[in-house]
Amino acid sequence: MAKLTSEMRHAFHCLGVSPDADLNAIRSAWKKIVRHYHPDQFKNDKAEGNRRLAELNAAFDLVSDWTEEGVGYASYQAAQSRKAAAKHKATAERASAQRKKQADQKTEALKQQRLEEAAARKRAAELNRQEALKRAAAESASESVWPNTRAKDSFLAALSHLATQPKNQFSLSL
Repeated sequence: MAKLTSEMRHAFHCLGVSPDADLNAIRSAWKKIVRHYHPDQFKNDKAEGNRRLAELNAAFDLVSDWTEEGVGYASYQAAQSRKAAAKHKATAERASAQRKKQADQKTEALKQQRLEEAAARKRAAELNRQEALKRAAAESASESVWPNTRAKDSFLAALSHLATQPKNQFSLSL
């Protein structure tokens, strides 16, 4: 697999084109820059112009060979696609982990809520049991005054009989 080396990057940079540019765009950029540094045009410093022209020609040869073969460009594109796929996969994995974390937090919150509800039900049942015990104790305390339930019942019957009888002085029967 042909990688985009630092030398290739420098060549693309010198020509002012991107690595995914086609051969026509590379040739057009090369012609425009060569015209600028041509000895007839660049009269300020002929040595600098010649050095720059040699650098541009070498860069164009390197880039055009790499692009014409298609191997370099295809390898570069494949590498870029793999990088993009790896980045997409990493992003998807992070999103999946985040969703799993949120689901786990939600499950934990529901579990905690259920535990709290169960504890509240248990406390309410304990309070009801204690209240029932208090009532039973109160009832047993009231029954201890009347240990004989038949006597209690007969007394209550007599009281109800008295309450229903007309009030006069002679009708009191026990």
